[in-house]
Amino acid sequence: MAHPVEFRDVSWNDALNGLSFEAQAGRSLLIITGREDESVLLIRLITGLTLPTSGSVLIAGAPTTGMPDSRLRSSRQSIGVVPPNGGLVSNLKLWENIILPELYHTGTIPAATEDEAEKLLRQFGYNGNVMALPARLSLFEKRMAAFIRGALRNPAVMIYSHHLDGLPQYSCDVFTRAIKDFHASRPDTAAIFLSKSRTFPSGMEFDAIIDVHQPSGGEVPRT
Repeated sequence: MAHPVEFRDVSWNDALNGLSFEAQAGRSLLIITGREDESVLLIRLITGLTLPTSGSVLIAGAPTTGMPDSRLRSSRQSIGVVPPNGGLVSNLKLWENIILPELYHTGTIPAATEDEAEKLLRQFGYNGNVMALPARLSLFEKRMAAFIRGALRNPAVMIYSHHLDGLPQYSCDVFTRAIKDFHASRPDTAAIFLSKSRTFPSGMEFDAIIDVHQPSGGEVPRT
């Protein structure tokens, strides 16, 4: 069975050199990057917005290089991303940002989807205005919205990019609990964490750890 995401000896200009890893269904992978721009590059490679200079990026077993645009767009729908800044549309309200992908792709928002979004907001302890614009939201709330937006798509892959950076410990704990609960409820969803550090809140475990700057294929021993 094909892995949701697989890198085979992937290089991109001078930024990546022969990176290989597998993001397996139902398992968690920590990828250590030196800088956030390297994480942005990995996300672009995974979603097919950037193609490798050499090697292959495979999504559900199919290489992104040469993949028709229609299939690339379909593949992106199966990938949820929590970027460091939340990636929200500045002129859309919090609730609109959360439901935007579902509304865009299906033209409607089922009641069950709204119920799930409200449940996740409560899980994060959000009691604010769901009609607030992103400029009024904290960094934690922006990332929360990105997580809920991705989770509602029932993704095959969730990517968490520096999602705890700059947050107080309480917010880190809330986010970590939400992530663990989400993946426990969706045992086939792969989790990819991009971080500059191996230091995560207690209770966060990874099935594999990759360092993009390790010369031996990337994988490093777990401690």
